[in-house]
Amino acid sequence: MADLGCGIGGDALALAATGAAVAGVDLDLVRLMMAAANADAYGLAERFLPIQADLRQLPPLPVEAFFFDPARRAGGRGGRAEPPPALGHDYQPPLSLIDAWRPVVPAVRSRSAPALTTPNCRWGSRRSSCRWPAT
Repeated sequence: MADLGCGIGGDALALAATGAAVAGVDLDLVRLMMAAANADAYGLAERFLPIQADLRQLPPLPVEAFFFDPARRAGGRGGRAEPPPALGHDYQPPLSLIDAWRPVVPAVRSRSAPALTTPNCRWGSRRSSCRWPAT
């Protein structure tokens, strides 16, 4: 499994705690080092593989599933993007990354703004995560 845009590892570590091996991918080396330190602190270091990479250039990894949580805020930090990116065009990395990986990786889940409108998204019960059907 892969957590794309893992940041400090919150989602990746939750996935690793279920017993899954998780590759955490992030461009920011400091956040990736924090994710690795958090994995160690929770006894999950053996299940967490940190990978520093630009997701816009990384080819799909050989995993069965991935979780994608792109930056949804203006400038990637705090606050809300104005106006809300209803189609996800302002997400970084962009949601088009999902479409590029879906032919290779069968299971996809992403976190997106509740206002997101895209034909491929199948919303969860709280509209905080989106399941993308296999291609």
